[in-house]
Amino acid sequence: MRHITIEQFGPIKKIDIDLNKKLEVVIGPQASGKSTFIKVVYFCRKIRDYFLQYLSGVINTELNYTDELYTNFLKYIRRPFMGYFGTTKHMGDFFIRYYYDKETDRYVSINLDKDRYAKFNFSKSLKEDICNMIREAAKVATNNNKTPFSVNILEKNNFIISAKKSIEKIFVDDFMLLYIPAGRNLLTILPDGIASKEISLSNHYEQDNEVDISQTDLITQEFAQYIRDVRSGFGSKLDEIVQNYLKTVKGQIRNQDVELARQLIHEILRGDYVYDKEGEKLYYDKEHWVKLMFSSSGQQEIVWALNIIFLEILKSEKTFLVFEEPESHLFPDSQEKIAQLTALLINSSNSQVVITTHSPYMLTAFNLLIYSGGKEKKTGAENAVIRKEFRVVPESVGAYFISTEIGSLKNIVSEKRGLIDALQIDGISESINERMDRILYNDAGNRR
Repeated sequence: MRHITIEQFGPIKKIDIDLNKKLEVVIGPQASGKSTFIKVVYFCRKIRDYFLQYLSGVINTELNYTDELYTNFLKYIRRPFMGYFGTTKHMGDFFIRYYYDKETDRYVSINLDKDRYAKFNFSKSLKEDICNMIREAAKVATNNNKTPFSVNILEKNNFIISAKKSIEKIFVDDFMLLYIPAGRNLLTILPDGIASKEISLSNHYEQDNEVDISQTDLITQEFAQYIRDVRSGFGSKLDEIVQNYLKTVKGQIRNQDVELARQLIHEILRGDYVYDKEGEKLYYDKEHWVKLMFSSSGQQEIVWALNIIFLEILKSEKTFLVFEEPESHLFPDSQEKIAQLTALLINSSNSQVVITTHSPYMLTAFNLLIYSGGKEKKTGAENAVIRKEFRVVPESVGAYFISTEIGSLKNIVSEKRGLIDALQIDGISESINERMDRILYNDAGNRR
């Protein structure tokens, strides 16, 4: 059971909730704490990956294990924390505790030290396992200094492969972690050399290749770096990518889920994305295309979110996905398809998705899938309104409202029906309609 406590961090006054749902939806006004909340959750889970990066550095040193190596790790993860949230010098005292597994009391706590830097404390059992892994890495480093260079590389690679599996057990987390930030169209309106600085936690980037995005926050940098890593695999349309994938991997794919994902993506984009020697393109038919940077704002905003989700469905990879404002610049019918694609990811790969949104259409679209998940379990395919691949089990959904006034998460899922209260986000429509009625009433009175 994952659980998080956040106190007095940014706009958040206090949050204390379990995190065990397949779909979590967070709504609220801008600057209310939505992004802060999900970034804290994501960062705490991402510590697992930063630890593996740190061990890669340890095996390239000549140090034997000392307490200093553990202390250095605590300093190492301070860098990405600042990359997510900025400097902590100006912050008030805060407290964060994230349980990787509450039953076994495995957690990390974060607060400020006396110099107002972020201070990390791991629970006893988790710290012991972390220290043991650092010892193993230090042993590899010691052995590498006594063996030929070719053996060094092999031993290092073998250690990283085995360490990854061990770290997943230590942090009780074997999910692929992905964060799709808001404002992602920034990466598509630049020239074709997006995501062009190699990210390093020590200095944010090392290799100077194309466009400098080092001044953006670390989440955007990591998102851009991921795009850069996988973009070359999109040298053809999705149906061809599937065929090429089948030639290079063992086992079967979930053909129906992959085809459904492909269809939804084509309908949302109104075309097919391809990256070739001329750059990023959207093909409207076999011969006609437009450069992505000249496409519509909606296409620019959503294209890489769609590509990323497609890859995860194709690989059937269990994923923890944070998806900020999926509705940006999209017409309501495309927003519904995004909801369907999200449900397809959850169902096809046993994934977890956290979404922030300002759109009542997104909430009503999810409500339709949730309602079907509760009511159409026994409905035959020929009579069902919603395909089973898109249905969402009501008990697997959490939805919350947050505002600067309450500074906490308010549950907005109905206990009786299991549906999200969409009026929490669309209450302004009722207010506008009420004021229009008053104007009409006053106007009628003036005419009399």
